[in-house]
Amino acid sequence: MLVSSITPTVIRVQEKVNKAADKMILTGQLSTELLLVNNARQTAREERNNVLNKIVQKYGEMYSHVAHRQIIADEIEEDRVVNMHEQRLRKPFLER
Repeated sequence: MLVSSITPTVIRVQEKVNKAADKMILTGQLSTELLLVNNARQTAREERNNVLNKIVQKYGEMYSHVAHRQIIADEIEEDRVVNMHEQRLRKPFLER
């Protein structure tokens, strides 16, 4: 008569196999979740970067072409103010 009794060594090996299988499954699930999170972050980043070149400022949003026009106008105004200042400094020398 053949009696198949499980030895403690076989039980330990089965436990290790089950633990390794659980670890592999968990690792696969974690990597899948990590991949989903990374993909969601990438999608959010792309959405932020693909916005129509608008600059959010204190009183609302401004589109880039408006900002460029304002920058050019500010530079022209600044040049005019500097020119007026230079003319004021030159005026005493021109009156001599």
